[in-house]
Amino acid sequence: MSTPPSVLLIDDDDFVRTTVSAQLRTLGIVELETAPEATTALRVIGAGRRFDLIIADLMMPGMDGVEMLRELNVRNPAAALVLISSAEQSVLRAVAILSRQRGLRVLGAIRKPVRAEILGELIEVLMTELPAPTQPRPRLSADGLAQALDRGKVHLRASPCVRLGEETIYGVDLRAHLYEDGSEHEHDHDQLLATALQHGLTSRLTASLVTLGIDIAAELWRQHISISVSVSLPGIALNRLDLPDQLEHRLRQAGVLQNLFGIGIPEQALSDDCSALDVLARLRMREMRVCIDDFSGNHCGFTRLQRIPASEVRLDRRLLGAHRVGTRLLEHAVQTARTLELPCIADGVATRAQAEAVERLDCVAIQGPLVGTAIAVDDLPDWIAARTGAATPVRQAAAHSSSAHARLN
Repeated sequence: MSTPPSVLLIDDDDFVRTTVSAQLRTLGIVELETAPEATTALRVIGAGRRFDLIIADLMMPGMDGVEMLRELNVRNPAAALVLISSAEQSVLRAVAILSRQRGLRVLGAIRKPVRAEILGELIEVLMTELPAPTQPRPRLSADGLAQALDRGKVHLRASPCVRLGEETIYGVDLRAHLYEDGSEHEHDHDQLLATALQHGLTSRLTASLVTLGIDIAAELWRQHISISVSVSLPGIALNRLDLPDQLEHRLRQAGVLQNLFGIGIPEQALSDDCSALDVLARLRMREMRVCIDDFSGNHCGFTRLQRIPASEVRLDRRLLGAHRVGTRLLEHAVQTARTLELPCIADGVATRAQAEAVERLDCVAIQGPLVGTAIAVDDLPDWIAARTGAATPVRQAAAHSSSAHARLN
């Protein structure tokens, strides 16, 4: 987005509307609409107005902000959201998580009084995101995903991580991908997870991704390539109490060292539910890696993050937009990881300047366009060989082996 976003500000307090409006004008916002309560805002949207960013108070008379979010999900789902409130930070976090689970784009949650520098940071995040497509992304139906899982059409794409300073390979992040037969439609990791969650296919998708990931790790190990492999999974996968035992069994069958395999879970999907913590703790006790994906340090709260037995964090790639290196949100995320004593991987690194900046912030590794993204797993061994200067050719990864679509029982 090259121009300032259009903004709808919703708050029942005249002083807050006046103050925040002035802050937005100072930040370069030209197209600004205000509403004193939720019903007025919904009438504006219902009349056909669409906004890039909606800043909404959670505590208003009549229809409160939580009720309004349900309507926004239907009427203006493409808008990014910033939630503001004088409520406790824990309430703000809970509503933000709920909104994200409903598919809304929540940039952040700010406790009043609203500060201009924080608003500026969040607007900069929005402006550095990729432009929204002019055509809506093709939808993936429940039947489409179920058939793809039955036929072994869900694959993994690799995003290598390179250690800063040494330029050696730190590991490989694997994410789901589906190219539908008979069409030109491609579906990325987030689409697959959202469809699986909505239609009760999460267990099947998780099983497929885990099996594919272990097959890739096993093939790399057979080729004497000793690097860690991490598969990104939905947070609901932690409901499977037998997940650590199943992974351990599969890895032993495949002959893969357990410390060379791990899972990634989005920060916003983490909870301090006893069952989830039990699964994570037992994964770590078996020396498997647990990465907190899409990390900003803002979704869970520091106290909850302290209870998560993670081995590393992967920064939310939105923190690394073209103008975001060295800004406060990025520094906050890295500082939070440092306080938790967790190695920090910077995702979305596209330029050498960004790589140098995150290295100064003590990130241990980078991934993104500068290194290579969405590499087909068949090409991964050759990519690794070229990167490490291996003299002998390598075989194709066994991502499509006969066991690739077995399910966890």
